Amino acid sequence: MRFRTSLAAALGLAVAGLTAFTFMARSGRFTPDETELLQRYALPASQFIDIDGQRVHYADTGTGAPVVLIHGSYGSLLDWEQWAAALTPKYRVVRFDLPRMGLSGPTPDGVDSVEYRVQLLRTMARQLRLERFLLVATSSGGEFAAAYAAQYPETLSGLILANIAVGALNMDMSHLSLRQQAVLAVNSVFAGWRMQNFWQVIMSLNYARPERVEPQRVARWTDLNNRAQRMPPVVRVASAPRPFVRTPDDLTHITVPTLLLWSAEDAEVPVETMGRKALDLLASTDKQLLTVPDCGHMMLLECGAESAAMAQPFIARVTR
Repeated sequence: MRFRTSLAAALGLAVAGLTAFTFMARSGRFTPDETELLQRYALPASQFIDIDGQRVHYADTGTGAPVVLIHGSYGSLLDWEQWAAALTPKYRVVRFDLPRMGLSGPTPDGVDSVEYRVQLLRTMARQLRLERFLLVATSSGGEFAAAYAAQYPETLSGLILANIAVGALNMDMSHLSLRQQAVLAVNSVFAGWRMQNFWQVIMSLNYARPERVEPQRVARWTDLNNRAQRMPPVVRVASAPRPFVRTPDDLTHITVPTLLLWSAEDAEVPVETMGRKALDLLASTDKQLLTVPDCGHMMLLECGAESAAMAQPFIARVTR
């Protein structure tokens, strides 16, 4: 009898603790405030610019031919740290946080789209006096970068697309371990707040070698993505197409010199299918596909220095 009573009490305490934890997570109690996040993640070169009500965090370093770097989903301009280190001695490097990500704010009306980001980049380039620049984008950032290149080729000296989706993606989670599936499932109950083990799993799945995942990067992704929980939800437009479905058509309208940089071990968008398809669709007569060996989908984090080195001959040629 005493055992049953003790067990019931223990279960009651566990349920109460879990309920309290969930409430605090959903209410944003575990996310550092804006002042602390700025102290942790703003760079010495960090600046903020207002573009039609959109607060954009960016860094503008170096001198020379301008290069603009666009990160992917859930990332930030900090993901480009190794590229920036490699390029800044020779080029003017501009990188910025896309809406809701990094230290940037949400869109003024809550609507985010490929068209919105294209115009955001166009306006930002004008305000920063980037008359002609090399555009580099990775992963989902490639969707609006391809749209920009198709629409405004006269503003670009060249284009680099790394590990982009060429058409709609259907994510297959059947290969995940039970632990990985449990981590992803549990985090869905916290209303936008996610534990570090969630991002540990996401990064491990997108690295060629999971042991390369660095704890400080996991912590950074956790902090900056949980920050978005405090923002108004994104407004979904019913008529908006599925992500990436427009990219194949945009590629057929890109005429600027283009380098496709692909990770050899990218399971999300394999080079054998997505990379080759992108190369075939590109309208440019100056195009090439290079493969980064021993590298997964998160190229910037896992193989930043190596991929930057492979891109430099192309960058030097088109910006000469």
